[in-house]
Amino acid sequence: MVLDVLGIPEGKIIMVIKIPDDYNLELGKSNVEVNIPDGTLDKQHGILRYDRKIGELVYLDNHSQLCSQLLVQRPIKLAPSKPILLLNGITIMRIEVKKIPLKLCDLACLS
Repeated sequence: MVLDVLGIPEGKIIMVIKIPDDYNLELGKSNVEVNIPDGTLDKQHGILRYDRKIGELVYLDNHSQLCSQLLVQRPIKLAPSKPILLLNGITIMRIEVKKIPLKLCDLACLS
């Protein structure tokens, strides 16, 4: 995995990291395996883990004070009953797809 840390005042940080299957790699600004010198991060901000069961790299926020943010660079698939949180500035939006049965009069109002 290549970790490319952007926006750090001292310049760009690039790390090449190998994460063993099901190993928790801690990220934060101190007392962790991957130190990122950023004042908005907690000491132990989050965990990166390669989940072998699903074959994906998973990021888990460690109940950090300012949350973890994801830069959306491609469409996000929304699935029923799997809400996502989006942070825009200081506004947090919770988006969830729900199947709601529509009545015939509801459909008429949509047109």
